[in-house]
Amino acid sequence: MGAGSAGLDQETIPSNPNQYQAITINGQDGSVYLRSYKEQATGFSGRGKFVADADEKEQSVYPFTFSSSSFVPTTKTDHDISAFDKYAKLSLDEINQRVLKEQEKVGEIINLECVNIQSGKKTELSSLFTTWINSDQNRIVLLGAAGSGKTVSCLNLYKQITADPALASWVPIYIDLSKFAAYDDIIEIFVECFRSQGIVITKQQALDFIQTKQLLICLDAFDEYEKGGRASASDRSFIGFQHLNRQNIKILLTCRSNFFRCPKDIFIYDIRPHEFELCPTNSLVVELMPLKPSIVSSVLSRYILTDNIPELIYKLTDRPLYLRMLVPLIRMKAIELTQTLKRHELYEKYITYFLSWDIRRTQPKIVSLDQSRRFHVLLAERFLERGSASLVITELLHLTEKAFSYDRTDDRFGELLIFFQHSGLLRFDRGQLVFSHKSYREYLVAKSIYDLIAVGEDDFDFIWFTRNERDFIIEMLSDPDKDTLCRWLSNEEKGPACNYAIFILGGTADSRMVSPLLDRLRQTKNPLVKINCANSLSALGSKEVKDVLNGIIAGYLLEESLVTIAPSGCKEDALGWISSLNQEFGRTVMLIHLCESIDALATVGDAACLEVLKKFECAYDRTVVEEAKGAIRRLVNRLSEDEKQEKKPATRKKRSTKRKS
Repeated sequence: MGAGSAGLDQETIPSNPNQYQAITINGQDGSVYLRSYKEQATGFSGRGKFVADADEKEQSVYPFTFSSSSFVPTTKTDHDISAFDKYAKLSLDEINQRVLKEQEKVGEIINLECVNIQSGKKTELSSLFTTWINSDQNRIVLLGAAGSGKTVSCLNLYKQITADPALASWVPIYIDLSKFAAYDDIIEIFVECFRSQGIVITKQQALDFIQTKQLLICLDAFDEYEKGGRASASDRSFIGFQHLNRQNIKILLTCRSNFFRCPKDIFIYDIRPHEFELCPTNSLVVELMPLKPSIVSSVLSRYILTDNIPELIYKLTDRPLYLRMLVPLIRMKAIELTQTLKRHELYEKYITYFLSWDIRRTQPKIVSLDQSRRFHVLLAERFLERGSASLVITELLHLTEKAFSYDRTDDRFGELLIFFQHSGLLRFDRGQLVFSHKSYREYLVAKSIYDLIAVGEDDFDFIWFTRNERDFIIEMLSDPDKDTLCRWLSNEEKGPACNYAIFILGGTADSRMVSPLLDRLRQTKNPLVKINCANSLSALGSKEVKDVLNGIIAGYLLEESLVTIAPSGCKEDALGWISSLNQEFGRTVMLIHLCESIDALATVGDAACLEVLKKFECAYDRTVVEEAKGAIRRLVNRLSEDEKQEKKPATRKKRSTKRKS
């Protein structure tokens, strides 16, 4: 018997006993029952130690059956190297299965093009990968937008390696970092990867394996791991990552492009010097490019009878994920190629279609479309709140109960669990529930927030969301929706509505939003609202907030005793805002907004602002230092471009010498 942790921490459910599931397993048959755990001690990161209470009497037991794909019997192994060989084989089998499933979606794995961030040279990713693995470079960083094909490409490249005898000495190891947000130690992550394949080893054994084999390690979804489970990256310790800096190890690391303010910021992004560098000097950094129309045409030609594909379809399917979403909709005649679709409309059609399809093929009597959607939205919000990419069965039971109002003793409750195990948007990975793609949960959260805006509902509970969700929301906004958000600006009393409006309006690129945001900045006495307004105004290009941002940042320098006198060019009223934020909401919230202000200054600042940013060299917090470095780089580049434009001589339009006929 083992206890399955829900991974809840003090920040998630403060001062409440954490509910876990005790699990018994017999072959592929299992059962779960509730057991209460109380927090015994809490560490710096918020994750505590727990002791179990006695089991409650007359507690219901819920039987279930593991699917053949998710059930893995756990057995102890000998201390020899065969444990590693066994893991490598099982891991490779899993990679091949995932590649095969992806190939079935559109008929092939698309060979993508990428561009070198430094040189600007374009090449096919597969040929670049072959060249890299035979070179002395030990790191390649693959950047790309959501759905650009990072994960699938890596899995397919790994599959190709095993088919090439010349590369047989390399053992491919795939690690989805998004599943290990609770782990700071890379060796512990290796131990858990082994455990997931039914192999129990010690940390010392894992370290021995790392030192004795030629490993090709894919660290996928670095952006989700780095920020996972934390509002700020300053707590991530990256313990043991220095063990990966070896000649017998090559690392393929993937990350979303928008994790950095601009791709070139990766070269100044350091992870605990002397332990693990994200981008060492000899690293190769490339970014995936949009799909070519010829590739889109080649894939769609299998499912349509015409070669005249509308231009709007090429624009819509510039990423492999969008193409994989479009193909089943075309095959099932749920969409017409002549339809004008935006990205969020494609997501809506795809998600609605698969939710309806799941209901039709499984349990139409116990699940309605609205209930299924509500469950998926609750699930998406829970992922976002926890900063994790997966949930264990405990939280699944809780969310199912909340979405459907069924008691766990109800016979229908077990049927619901089976229903969601076969969801088209979800998948079970060794007992943990994950969305089949991160952007599905981002869209669901964004749509739930937009629905509030559409009906003008400004009294609701706080839902944490990021720029990824905001981008979806902005696509959906109409002019009346923007008017609603402008009304929310003056509604500081009703929950998060005011700050939601500020954050969303700052991303609209609509100059008409400058005036209402400036009015709110001048009228409010709330430091959080003031800082958010200044940051959003900079995103809209308003240079009126330059001195305000200087003051916000100088306030942090004074708070941390990095300076004794505020630098020139700072708005005096703004000097105390950061300190007030720290006192009311804590250091983490303060750092998040400080980093936003530093980045904002790079957009609207001038040469005098460099004086303030350069004071951060002695700052304690690593995240703040990196934001300041990036802001300095972008500010210097922008000022240099502005200077070049000013020095350009005005050119007169040449008069045509051709005679009129």
